[in-house]
Amino acid sequence: AEWEEKLKENPKTKKPVPIVASEIDDEDIPFEIPESWCWCRLGEIGDVIMGQSPDGNAVKESGDGIEFHQGKIFFGDDYLKKSNQITTESTKIVGSDTILLCVRAPVGKVNLLDRDICIGRGLCALRPVISKKFVYYILQALESEFNDKATGTTFKAISKDIIFEQ
Repeated sequence: AEWEEKLKENPKTKKPVPIVASEIDDEDIPFEIPESWCWCRLGEIGDVIMGQSPDGNAVKESGDGIEFHQGKIFFGDDYLKKSNQITTESTKIVGSDTILLCVRAPVGKVNLLDRDICIGRGLCALRPVISKKFVYYILQALESEFNDKATGTTFKAISKDIIFEQ
């Protein structure tokens, strides 16, 4: 239904690819779910876009460009607040169809987006094919899991593989 609404707004909207769940081991299943549901991994319910920082000279506090975020400094209670930084070198642009996840110091914090921004290495964006709010709440519940799996000596970080396997 969500896709059909988007199709009315933009006839070029692509139909989402159906989710085909991988095999989940019985010990990984924490509780029973309805028969019409299936267990799957985060990497199977949409795109995971890892941030990439622009050149430092391309990041400024004023002028033309796109809003830039490197970490959770402007995270709000649920939605991302406006950053005071912009970049003229758009490396990884994500939009309102995504959820931001901190992948470095601190690991596991999440926020929703309501606009297009550029993300640096401290963030990744998840673009789910199911309810964005539902995935947002799942990610909030997974914060301690992400922290447990984070590695690093200077600062803790998680990789795309760790996100995919949740």
